[in-house]
Amino acid sequence: MEPWDDRGQSIQIGAVLIFAALILLLSLYQATIVPQQNEQVEFDHSQQVQSDLLDLRNAVVSTFGESASRAVSVQLGTTYPSRVLAVNPPPVSGSLSTAGTADGDVSFSLANVEALDEETDDFWDTGGSPRAYSTGSVVYRPSYNEYGQPPRTVYDSTVLYDNFTFEGATIARSDQTLVDGSTISLVALNGSLRRSSSGSTAVDVRPVSASSTTVAVRNEPGERVTLRIATRLPEQRWEELLADQRASEGGNISDDDDAVRTEPLGVPGYRTLVVELVPGTYELRMAKAGVGTRVTDTSAAYMTDVAADGSTVPEEGAVRLTVEVRDAYNNPVAGVDVTGESTVPSAGVLATSETTTGEDGRATFRFEAKSVDAATEVPVEFTATVDGASPSFDPGDPEDVEAVVEVQNTQVDGASGGGKAPFSVTWDSPEVSETGTYLSPCDSSDCTWDVGADADDTLDFSAVVEDIAGGVDNTTVDGTTVDFALNNGTVGTLSSESDISDNSGTVETTLTASENGTVRLYAVSGGASDTLNVTVTNVTGASSQGPTLGFRVDDFSDRRDNEPNFVASYDVSDTSSSYERVEVSFAASDGNPSGTRQSTATRGSLGYQPESGNGEQFDITLDVIYTDDQGNEYVAASKTITDTADARNPTSQNADLSESNSASLDSVTIEDRSKVNNNNVWYRYSYTVSGSGSFSQVRLFALNLNGNGATGFRDETSRSGKNVDLKPGDGTNTQYRVGVAVYDADGAIVEVVDQTDAADGDGVVLTATVALLTVALAGHALRRSSIR
Repeated sequence: MEPWDDRGQSIQIGAVLIFAALILLLSLYQATIVPQQNEQVEFDHSQQVQSDLLDLRNAVVSTFGESASRAVSVQLGTTYPSRVLAVNPPPVSGSLSTAGTADGDVSFSLANVEALDEETDDFWDTGGSPRAYSTGSVVYRPSYNEYGQPPRTVYDSTVLYDNFTFEGATIARSDQTLVDGSTISLVALNGSLRRSSSGSTAVDVRPVSASSTTVAVRNEPGERVTLRIATRLPEQRWEELLADQRASEGGNISDDDDAVRTEPLGVPGYRTLVVELVPGTYELRMAKAGVGTRVTDTSAAYMTDVAADGSTVPEEGAVRLTVEVRDAYNNPVAGVDVTGESTVPSAGVLATSETTTGEDGRATFRFEAKSVDAATEVPVEFTATVDGASPSFDPGDPEDVEAVVEVQNTQVDGASGGGKAPFSVTWDSPEVSETGTYLSPCDSSDCTWDVGADADDTLDFSAVVEDIAGGVDNTTVDGTTVDFALNNGTVGTLSSESDISDNSGTVETTLTASENGTVRLYAVSGGASDTLNVTVTNVTGASSQGPTLGFRVDDFSDRRDNEPNFVASYDVSDTSSSYERVEVSFAASDGNPSGTRQSTATRGSLGYQPESGNGEQFDITLDVIYTDDQGNEYVAASKTITDTADARNPTSQNADLSESNSASLDSVTIEDRSKVNNNNVWYRYSYTVSGSGSFSQVRLFALNLNGNGATGFRDETSRSGKNVDLKPGDGTNTQYRVGVAVYDADGAIVEVVDQTDAADGDGVVLTATVALLTVALAGHALRRSSIR
């Protein structure tokens, strides 16, 4: 028997030991190294997400003055690096959600505040009832596998901070912006947000109410302006954040120990931060930012005077009165109907009784003065229609404004000593200030100015104030204020509205010419006044070039229901930095109905749909409003189209507003499928709009022309439609105007194709391809008549 051979045993045992060692090392790597590396990944992610949330916080607190949403990307979770032998846990996820936004007790408020402006104070005189605004917080919660006890990161009342629940500590990651010197900045957070993911998410911060508007406020007598804000941040941290705003540090927070404190709120996780400011005047700015869903809009809360109260106007002259509608955050509200009424119509009236606020929240009325025997104060009452409520003027209501306009008597002959004034105001001939062949004929009553022959487009004027109470030898009067005005801001503008007479009794102003025409200049002081008519001619060159206007009116009136329906499309080009807005006024021949619509856009359309006026003639006027260096508004250019509310367009007056990039109709077919036996008007439309070009919608319309049938129209946003039915109702065997109107992306009507039909079900009314449309449009005054 041969001896046992054990030479291979050592190799096998060694291999087993090596394998065991590898398994042990891999286990140690999995148990110790992988968690450490993953913890580092999670910590790095924590730093990254804090940076993302800081961007979110900045987007919210900088809502002031914003008009567009801001998208912020937040990396909610993260993944681990790939491993060949080791195993990773699932990817890290995180959640981002709002807190408190659905609880009305989570809010901020201001107490003991009154506005410096009298009209604004109708809303901001808080008295014993502080104004409260709902708000909330945004909370980020991570779900890490290895990073133990990570913080929750919270945005709360302009501050981003980390809350370490286990340690009971908080670390601020940003400063506060609630109080900065004499500026108070408050942003309400609104909406419902709940996101959970291991990847990134985009959060849109929407400026619900935001503008650059600030309101000057002060403390009520004997009280302190007091802020009360729902917060999750502990009192100690607020004391640290607000320390540099204490009065002793040059700020405006009282140095009293309890001027910064927190009080119980009754909402889990929240307390009320109370901040008391020293007596003084503050600039208050407010905004409302929305995130997620369920974001609520704001509505009109009050109206304030912009350029109305205290206005003066010569008799038989005109002045523009402007008020502004604001929400509870002091920001302008568009689309609010404002009604105006003169309480002394014998001295002056408003050209239109109602207008709608534009994008800047402002409504402007034209006050037209009548002849008066003496200076007359005319109260003009403005009321905003809030939440559908009918206007009911009450000077104490926030949505009401009373402005007093002084109508000046310009018939006093100061030079001859007429009237009751102790002195006279007398224009000099412009030749006293300037000499040249461009003034001819010219005296102190009437002057013709050839601007083209002048070296510039300005003309200096002077007037003299004299004492006429002492007898024959009049003496000049110094230190007297003389007001200047003119009756036609289109022809020119004045450099100043007033001047104080010097030791020679002289006051001065300058007229800048805008276009040819005649303007009357007024110099008024107390009961004394004088007038000077200036005829401006030969205005040429850059100084005379105002804006260029394109204007058209489309009539979609419902005659049977007595509902005029006008769409005024416009295009204003060649504007300057003085451009303010456009206004379109709609006035029936007898003054009722009337209304004004306005917009800051230089191209678009404005609609007007009064509840009466069928068959009446309307003057529809486009005014381009400029502002001069002194902030005075004037009409830089104007066009008027006259139309009868009869569902027919004013074909001879409408301009072609199409541009090189405007969409146009490629084809259109309109079929009369009316059911005569059932008295059912029915039109079927098929259309195609060019695949490119500026476009927003088409309007398919069937308008009864005689008032003995129903009217209807339908707006479609698609560039093509097949077998689109429009069924206005009864009215077969009566005359209809049927067609298609094309709107560009700015909202202006750039093309209309129409045809008259009897609504008798006789089949195709109109059919055309692009080639035929080109021929038809070329000779169609409706679409190719220009008033530029």
